[in-house]
Amino acid sequence: MVVLPFVHAAVAADTVVARIIPSHGVLEWITGLMELVVLLLGAVLLVQVLLLLLGLRRLVERSQLLVERIETDTRGILQRVTGLADDAAAMGATVRRNVERLSAAGGAMGDALLSATDTTRRRVDEVNAVLDVLQMELEDLALSVASWLRVLRGLSRRFLRRPRRPRPTTPPPDA
Repeated sequence: MVVLPFVHAAVAADTVVARIIPSHGVLEWITGLMELVVLLLGAVLLVQVLLLLLGLRRLVERSQLLVERIETDTRGILQRVTGLADDAAAMGATVRRNVERLSAAGGAMGDALLSATDTTRRRVDEVNAVLDVLQMELEDLALSVASWLRVLRGLSRRFLRRPRRPRPTTPPPDA
């Protein structure tokens, strides 16, 4: 039981106040010993964690140095690769522009060929029409020439006939 100091003030001076001091038993001794062991283990664990953190710090510093060394060693390679990538991008853009130009030229050429084909077809149709008219005229001319030649032949036979020689009259054999 714990007696508080203000209780002493309320009690008269001739009153005896007794404090009860608990006796320490085996269980309390074991509990105290266990608390001491846990405290020591905690201290050892704290020291081990501190040593682990120091080792981890050294490892991080070494890793950082290694990363810096790798960075300095690969900086030139990265610059070259970046330059190659830039060159490849520029070549890709150039190829794309050239393909677009070829495509546009091909389209223009196709349009020009279609126009030339239409013009050629119209002209061929016109030439065919002229040839048809010319053929009809030539046929008419040929027929006219043939008829005139027939007429001339007939006239030439009449006017250019030689006088007929009389046929000799010979008596019929064995008559």
